[in-house]
Amino acid sequence: MMRRRLLFVTLSLALSWGPAAAAGQVDKCPRVSGKPKVYLMGSSTMGSLLGPILQSLLDKEWGLEARRWGKASSGLARPDFHDWPGLLPGLMVKHRPDIVVISLGTNDNQPLWVRKGVWIRLDNPKWETTYAERVRETLSLAAGKSRRRLVVWMGPTAFEGKIARHQGPIINRIIAREVEAFDGKAIFVDSYAATTDAKGHPIRTFKAPGSKKAQPAYGEDGIHLTSEAVRWLLAEPVRKLIGACATASEEVAAAEEAEEAAADDDVPPEDAPPLADGTAATDDDPGAAADESDEPTPAPETDEEEAQGETADAPEATPAGAPAPLPDAAGNRPPEAPSRQ
Repeated sequence: MMRRRLLFVTLSLALSWGPAAAAGQVDKCPRVSGKPKVYLMGSSTMGSLLGPILQSLLDKEWGLEARRWGKASSGLARPDFHDWPGLLPGLMVKHRPDIVVISLGTNDNQPLWVRKGVWIRLDNPKWETTYAERVRETLSLAAGKSRRRLVVWMGPTAFEGKIARHQGPIINRIIAREVEAFDGKAIFVDSYAATTDAKGHPIRTFKAPGSKKAQPAYGEDGIHLTSEAVRWLLAEPVRKLIGACATASEEVAAAEEAEEAAADDDVPPEDAPPLADGTAATDDDPGAAADESDEPTPAPETDEEEAQGETADAPEATPAGAPAPLPDAAGNRPPEAPSRQ
């Protein structure tokens, strides 16, 4: 049986985790011969900074192919605005990744949309159970029925605000718990711990590795991290995790090549007499790999990567009667509807 897999990456670990420690996580890596393919999905930070930084690092260091989709203001709270679980099956069919990196949760400090006119308020006990169900669904769809893919889920980042200060830790705890309980290969990266101080307040400054000078962690809006903070606080632990898997995949490929070479040395020539047990030598492959069967029919290809140097996708219309989507992660609430759960 596959053991449940969990990795909490705190700020200190994110900045000091060496190659040896990362290599210790290879049991969580998908078994692929060759280079693993990576898919990056999340909100605005994934589209603007985190995604491009990871794509550049992974390509430069290991020659890995990584695709991304960062949808501003998205999360799991508002499927009427952007439905990640609904889109995931088609995305997995189209890109067929081996590793899926999810950066969602920062924008979910708000009521949960259930259906037209029905919301679950933050103070409703059903908020946590419903949100946990959405996290489980997203994990399952990203991993696939065969659970062959590795899912790396980056928790929400911290920012100022009464609602964010209260709900952020709850969201972080739910995601961490669901990743721990997941029956596939999953790793939780604690971005919330990386962006808070000992008192639970958002950090104001940080020091990059090798630097003695502290620099601002957040931009002028106090919500989005600076490019340097994203590079070292968010991208670095993920880079090391995926790098360990890339190295492991190279070793798998080398081992398979060695096995094939050894097998070729043992194959008798075509005109060889029958083997000692009376059977004839054969070149037939009894174990031809079957195509992965856990994917549904591809959904319409609506996942063209957004701006920041890549093709922008068409704006998505908000269903009639639904409140306008949040413009950012500042904690703006959708208008309350008459009917609630």
